[in-house]
Amino acid sequence: ECTHLLTIHDLNFLYEKKHFHRWKRMWRFRKRVKEADYISFISHFAENDVDRIYGLKDKPHCVIYNGITPVGDKEGVKPAFVEHEDGKFFFAISQIRRKKNFHTLVPMMQHFPEHNLYICGDDEFRYAKEIRKLISKLGIDRVKLTGRVSEDEKTWLYRHCDAFLFPSKAEGFGIPVIEAMQQGCKVFSSKLTSLPEICGPHATYWDNFDAADMAKVVKEGLSKDDQHLANERKEYAHRFNYDKYTAEYIQLYKKILCDK
Repeated sequence: ECTHLLTIHDLNFLYEKKHFHRWKRMWRFRKRVKEADYISFISHFAENDVDRIYGLKDKPHCVIYNGITPVGDKEGVKPAFVEHEDGKFFFAISQIRRKKNFHTLVPMMQHFPEHNLYICGDDEFRYAKEIRKLISKLGIDRVKLTGRVSEDEKTWLYRHCDAFLFPSKAEGFGIPVIEAMQQGCKVFSSKLTSLPEICGPHATYWDNFDAADMAKVVKEGLSKDDQHLANERKEYAHRFNYDKYTAEYIQLYKKILCDK
């Protein structure tokens, strides 16, 4: 007899879908949860979401945080869209989807006339077009949607940015914030979904998405940052590694086998 282990990353459809589409996804997911013998989650936030919507009751479950591939100590490669190697810039990366909330960064950049903002990632979505229209409307050509970047380019951007910005509204975990911290980046994040759990005290959080308020938080956060805090971020981020991730899954598999 087979034992069914289900790993749940998120219920982001709760925050993205509406009406019938949301109900349909909820109904389909209910069946998966019901049929699973064991469930693992990548965050306590995801665990709590499932318990709130479906009720875990006595179903065995646990939280195993994602392992993150080390970005490494190499310098990386400067992307071609970065014209001046010593220019000031902020960095953001993910798929350019509405839940990532990147459009809020555009008016914020009016308060940083000396900085560029590079928003990198797959931009084959309608939302990316909306951001480009907003950039044009506000006349802030210092904000650039670059499309995808290579791993070496991503490393260079993490290592040289003044801050990593992540205003996402729906995350089951939030891999980019940990990648950024691996390089000691100052991280500014939303307080929504899993991000406070994953970032802990090592990120600075926006209370809202008003442009002036966001800019104030960034300016104050940068003014208080130092190398000691950067080293703390690096040490914290390296706890999310594949050795720990693998050991915890092996322990879970042994428990499942013993319980059969």
